[in-house]
Amino acid sequence: MSRILRFAAFALLVGALAIGSTTSASASVVEYYTTAAFDGVPASPGTSPATLTAGGAVLTFTGAGSSAPNDQNAVVADPGSPATAFYGTFSLSGVTGLENFGTHSFTLYITQTVPTPASGPTSFTSTLTGKVTVQDGFQGSTLLVTFDNPTTQIVASGVGQDPSSVTYSVPNSLQINPQGQVTTLQGSLTVAPEPSTVALAMAGLPLVGFAAWRRKRRNLA
Repeated sequence: MSRILRFAAFALLVGALAIGSTTSASASVVEYYTTAAFDGVPASPGTSPATLTAGGAVLTFTGAGSSAPNDQNAVVADPGSPATAFYGTFSLSGVTGLENFGTHSFTLYITQTVPTPASGPTSFTSTLTGKVTVQDGFQGSTLLVTFDNPTTQIVASGVGQDPSSVTYSVPNSLQINPQGQVTTLQGSLTVAPEPSTVALAMAGLPLVGFAAWRRKRRNLA
């Protein structure tokens, strides 16, 4: 193998290790809370819980950390790696029958308070929309929450900072447990690596690789 190829191999190996260590060392804390709306009420992030009464049943959604700013959800996530995120719970009560429940819209509001820019807004809100329908099964009728698009992204950008992007994801659909049982809405969130961090790591690859290659040559001499 030529010296150039050896150098390239060392650069790639050490560079990969450098990126890995940079990613693990820069774990981010994401803080957020959720609220919801049935049939468009409320039309903006409101208070929790949200309740829908229809067709002989009462469906309640209780958000995650929704008594902000004192009770927010906090998730520690390595950039680029999905982390488990809790979005709230559904509960069904007062059921006398679901045959007349109908179809209703559901909106999940995700309000992110960390990260936010040093100068600018103190929170960012994004929404996930879907619907609640009746699903007929072998053991009777149940309610099903289906999301139109299970992924949304919040980009917290401000003066003098790189944009910090967080992607929030939920399941495509969620079956509501029978009356008396809680149904958890759980998904994931992914923090995008900071552009400046990635650029710094990439810029240092040739120098780090060259230094390692020279060190090996001296040890073999």
